[in-house]
Amino acid sequence: MVEASDLAAAAERMRTHVALAQPRRLLLLGDRTIRALLPTGNGAAVGGLHDFNHDGGIVPAIATFHPRLLLTQLAAKAECWRILQSLIEEARP
Repeated sequence: MVEASDLAAAAERMRTHVALAQPRRLLLLGDRTIRALLPTGNGAAVGGLHDFNHDGGIVPAIATFHPRLLLTQLAAKAECWRILQSLIEEARP
């Protein structure tokens, strides 16, 4: 199990890396990642488009399931595919 202080430190490193990479969109995988990087007040959940706030600004982020869950739960694969398609559609001009 990951300690809260370790998770907070990892989240800060991830924010720094996002600021350096300057992506146009983010795909977040897994519940811990979602909870660490997205504010809990905005209803951070799988599937919806969220604003990821970091030092370099705000990036649209979409969250989905951890890959381990996708290997064991077939219904989650269909939901993940729908989420990935919405991310692709969002990226089109």
